[in-house]
Amino acid sequence: MVPKPAPYGTWETLITEDYVISKIANTIDEVLVDPKTSAVYCLESRPKDEGRGVLVRVMDNRRYDLTDPKEWNVRTGVYDYGGAAATVFDKTAYFSNYSLKDQIDGKVYKVVDDGSGQVPEPTAITPENDKHRFAGLAVYPKDPKFIVAILEDHTNDEPAKVANMLCVINAAARTMDIIVKSEDPTQDFYGPPAFSPSGAHIAWQHWSHPDMPWDQAKIYIADVSTDSTVKFVNQRAVPFQNTLPISLAYPNWSNDQTLIFTSDVSGFINPWKYDISTGSLSAVFSKAVDQDFGYLMWSLHFFPFAFLDEHRALFIGTENGHDSLYSVNLKTPGPPTKLDTGYVVIDGLRSLGKEDGKFKVVFAGTKVDEETKIVYFTVPDSPLRASVTNFESAAKEAQPDPKDWISTPTTYAVKGYDGLVHVVYYAPKNPNYSGLLGEKPPCIVHVHGGPEWLQPQGLDWTKQYFTSRGWAWLDVNYGGSSGYGREYRERLRNRWGVVDTDDCITSVQELSTHCKLIDPRRVCIRGGSAGGFTMYSALSYGRYQGVFAAGTSIYGGVADLKSLATKTHKFELYYTDKFVGGALADIPWIYEQRSPLTYAGDIKVPLMILHGDQDPVVPVEQALDMYKHAGVCADIQLYKGEGHHIGQADHIKDALRRERDCYERALKLKGLTAI
Repeated sequence: MVPKPAPYGTWETLITEDYVISKIANTIDEVLVDPKTSAVYCLESRPKDEGRGVLVRVMDNRRYDLTDPKEWNVRTGVYDYGGAAATVFDKTAYFSNYSLKDQIDGKVYKVVDDGSGQVPEPTAITPENDKHRFAGLAVYPKDPKFIVAILEDHTNDEPAKVANMLCVINAAARTMDIIVKSEDPTQDFYGPPAFSPSGAHIAWQHWSHPDMPWDQAKIYIADVSTDSTVKFVNQRAVPFQNTLPISLAYPNWSNDQTLIFTSDVSGFINPWKYDISTGSLSAVFSKAVDQDFGYLMWSLHFFPFAFLDEHRALFIGTENGHDSLYSVNLKTPGPPTKLDTGYVVIDGLRSLGKEDGKFKVVFAGTKVDEETKIVYFTVPDSPLRASVTNFESAAKEAQPDPKDWISTPTTYAVKGYDGLVHVVYYAPKNPNYSGLLGEKPPCIVHVHGGPEWLQPQGLDWTKQYFTSRGWAWLDVNYGGSSGYGREYRERLRNRWGVVDTDDCITSVQELSTHCKLIDPRRVCIRGGSAGGFTMYSALSYGRYQGVFAAGTSIYGGVADLKSLATKTHKFELYYTDKFVGGALADIPWIYEQRSPLTYAGDIKVPLMILHGDQDPVVPVEQALDMYKHAGVCADIQLYKGEGHHIGQADHIKDALRRERDCYERALKLKGLTAI
């Protein structure tokens, strides 16, 4: 079929709102492996079940739920971004239930996987207390009734009063005791604890206000003893000395004496090891690699490596914005060896041990043209493609294969505010249409959140929803984004609202003027949370106006820095200080100058504001204030029961329709037809 010429942005497509929902019916959030049986499980988000989390057993020829999504929500509210809500040990799963029939629950439950495929009834193993939240569950291998976990106490729900500590749960007695607590637990945070193979030792990450875990963090270790409960003895920090702030993260044990972790002392996140018997501390690589081998821990489930044996591990490394697997020798220093998997997003890397003399791992992998799958990877002696098994959910609806419709990423490095900026471009693609002669496509600029995050390059159906209609799409990993080293992230320090916004605008200029890929007169901008702040800034600041024809806050957009500094959650309570240049009390005028709300009345283009009415990170008042001050240019939709993301199917569909309608009205695309 010869493509029909038609104006960009008006093409008919099979990737409708309903199609998008069918493709994200079950989204894999985490991958879990039972260390005793090597059985594989995953946590799924299900938009059609009000976005609830479900624990699922996955196998070669079948899959079944271990929790009923109508009754249970396998999630955690620790640090509000959650993660690490469940673990499995010897056929018994332990999980945090965040809500129970629309009421906050928070208890930890256990459920036994008997292999029948029937959904069992979970049993609570922590006392009744709806002010407690748990995450990072670590089962004590010597006596599995004991579980060490992160505890977040919201007895006083004021962000500055929320307390964090480590606790030990006795699953048999249904009791919980504090095991690690500082003099002022309102200042503290912990990463998921990790027992050594025999259970003789344990390690965990710790950081305190005002830092984030990737700014400055330590790793602590302790010896473990038991009588009536688990006790930590001889608690001490890994003795990593450095004159500048560094982050030590992701501790785990290759054997009972050797702790593997990551450090960014070189400016990039690289693996290190510490021998607790000799006190020897050294880098795993023979020479520091200018590449990150670890994520910023926005979610507690993130973990960048898995052991094959005590001397070898696989690490996830990020290069040019996409992930790869690397084989790493833990015994003898040397460079990492890249393994070819074909996946650009790799998460939930877990070891499966040996089978037929070959090491195997499992992970959640996404390609540029294939959605997320559970991937079994046999570690080769030389680079080799992985064998893949995709466990489709029964909830997914049959849809035609849209391979011919999928736009794939092209990366560019363009000149930005402080040097080169990394951007990812997606061209319009639809097998039935082509643009008009001489026409350049309209473009949607997407700004990721964080602000220290990275927009991944795996298949994203929201992007395809627009590119299949004739839109170009541009992800801007502005100065401040992760995945390119600490120096790149530090570009944003003291200059949030300046560097990020300038980088978005210069990226548009570069791709329109020099690359000639987009129409500079028809560019819209979108972002959520911190990305929403950049979007608001681009529309409201006088010197930026005229670049973008419309904008959308796709969830939780930050409009008022003053409000954010005083009315956010504990995890990011001091995060704004880092990017504005100090505390609100010290420089209130800077907060005023940088806040898009200050200039909201100057917005002259259509603005769509989408926000969850239960957002704990960016309270809904920010959206309402922005809507009020932006005047006739703005429209708003609040989603009942949604938090800092939009996760329910009907709400996702509605948000897509509203966003597209906003752009089409702004560019007067409605009513245009093919030639």
